[in-house]
Amino acid sequence: LTDGSDGSQKACIYSKGQLQLQGKGTLNVAGNTKHAIKSGDYITVKNLTLNIDKVMVRVEVLPLKVVPIKIAVSGKPVEGYRMTGETAVEPGQVLVAGKKSTLDAVSAISIPSSELNVTGRTNDLVKTFDLRNYLPTGVGLAEGESETVKVTIEIVETGDE
Repeated sequence: LTDGSDGSQKACIYSKGQLQLQGKGTLNVAGNTKHAIKSGDYITVKNLTLNIDKVMVRVEVLPLKVVPIKIAVSGKPVEGYRMTGETAVEPGQVLVAGKKSTLDAVSAISIPSSELNVTGRTNDLVKTFDLRNYLPTGVGLAEGESETVKVTIEIVETGDE
């Protein structure tokens, strides 16, 4: 069974409601211009070999943008200790995806100071964050990008260099 070449049909086999295909044998279906089988509800296949020759897949390709990861630090270490100003953010930037209008408003991924508080510390603060928790709505990490960022804030005893 094959749909027409002009694309006027919704599918080779179409039902506004539930669709049940059953029986012994094989049904070969080819959706050349649209769907091979389409239903407004669910499709059930029983006791039938169903061969679908072609499948139509729609994919939205989203724009990509490289954005830095920025951090803010709050608090002060214990008296006699200080932050060196040396911080490591690994990775320092990531590739994100989203609609252009959404990406245009994204200049960085920010880890807030409430997450990086050094109050009372006498040693380095090392934390790992799931970047997905800090992405704006409608923005995702591009395929293959690290989902985590490791932040290290160096703290030393005053006078140690």
